[in-house]
Amino acid sequence: MTWKRPSGPVHIWKKINIHDTNNVERKFTIQEISSDQYEEVVNHMSNIYTRYEPMTSCYNLAEDEKSLKDFQDIWNVMLQQGISIAAYETIDESKTSILAGVNILYKSDNEFEKYMKKFQVINNKISIFQGESSKILFDFQNKCYEKLDPHELYGVDEYLGAFGLSVDLNYRQLGLGKILLETRDDICREYNIKYTSTFFTSSFAQKAATHAGFTVKLDQKFDNAIDKNGKKLFPKLSGKNCKLMDKKID
Repeated sequence: MTWKRPSGPVHIWKKINIHDTNNVERKFTIQEISSDQYEEVVNHMSNIYTRYEPMTSCYNLAEDEKSLKDFQDIWNVMLQQGISIAAYETIDESKTSILAGVNILYKSDNEFEKYMKKFQVINNKISIFQGESSKILFDFQNKCYEKLDPHELYGVDEYLGAFGLSVDLNYRQLGLGKILLETRDDICREYNIKYTSTFFTSSFAQKAATHAGFTVKLDQKFDNAIDKNGKKLFPKLSGKNCKLMDKKID
């Protein structure tokens, strides 16, 4: 079992008003995800994130039952730490809330790293994974982190990481991605974490991260990602890059 936030009510990090493209004021709350919301959040990630995030959509993960289950298992592990966040829109005076966006977060420390080793490649196999696509995707990300391990880069025992930033299609162009990323400042200060580091795969997320104060530490071309036979892993992503970006929290 990995680290968990101290028990107590979920943190409400921000309450904000945003004017949409029709100049209609919308009310949002950015908060930690409570345990009774985990299922809804995993459904969002399964049905929306996997269809639009470049690497998972490249492998059609949403339609790959075994690989999707592997990702769901990882999201559920990370959600158990209790620090992942979501954006909810408040509708009418009844306080009805609609899930608008999600950022799956985790505190990476020695205990977490040991736990996550079960997902790493050993003798060309990731035994805990059932899907072939999930093995390829997770192995690729692991190799990127091997090139630039945040623990070694910052000289710290822990940092705030993430495994999925997603905004519902009905809520895009409102800047919610940037707001979710900026909220990490508050999370890091609350839990005494000095750095946040994330592997951003889409140009939209990379742009939002830049506006939120993140800087690029590793720029990886998808064209350079090949398997042991020299075949490109992401032929549909030719000309695009993924980036490891970080931010120091003062």
